[in-house]
Amino acid sequence: MGLDVQRLKQYLECDDAFVVMVIDRFMKESREIIEHLEQRLIEEDVNGIRSSAHKMLSSTRIMGMDNVTRLFENIETDAEKGKPINQLQGEIEQARESWLQMMEEMEKVKEELSGA
Repeated sequence: MGLDVQRLKQYLECDDAFVVMVIDRFMKESREIIEHLEQRLIEEDVNGIRSSAHKMLSSTRIMGMDNVTRLFENIETDAEKGKPINQLQGEIEQARESWLQMMEEMEKVKEELSGA
């Protein structure tokens, strides 16, 4: 499930310092998307849920977060199909937990790349 740093460096053709900047940006933006997704869940806004899940996809793909990407793909697809909110809620909780684990891993990767 991990962050694929080599894939990211190859995709971006960059050094460690730039990867750290990309990780910082991803962490900030993905946190905002997760908050938005959770708000859409509270509002029972299936379209908003689909939209928020879709926003996570390109970033998680670029970051090499394949497992997290699949979870958000499932949320997007199931929301498009009109899956009930209570079922989407379980998927969102699972995706959020996986995302939180990735955030922890990213913090460690940032420390390693920064030489801390």
